Amino acid sequence: MNDENLIPLTKRQLREHKEIASNGGKNSVRKRKEYKSMKSAFKELLSMKPKNGKDIEKIKEYGVQNTNPNGGCDFNVGDG
Repeated sequence: MNDENLIPLTKRQLREHKEIASNGGKNSVRKRKEYKSMKSAFKELLSMKPKNGKDIEKIKEYGVQNTNPNGGCDFNVGDG
């Protein structure tokens, strides 16, 4: 993209500005919902009991620490 072709929001018409801002807000909400869904799925997955040592090693490969063989993992899913 060429910087000369970019028009700042302050120089756009009000209608155009609102449309761009609205689209950005909608995309933000969509991403937050997607993140929340992924976070929930990971928490559920990590609460499951590993079946064998291979499962525990595979989980550790993904960066999960302190795998509990009795079920569950200590994994901090960040809030973003």
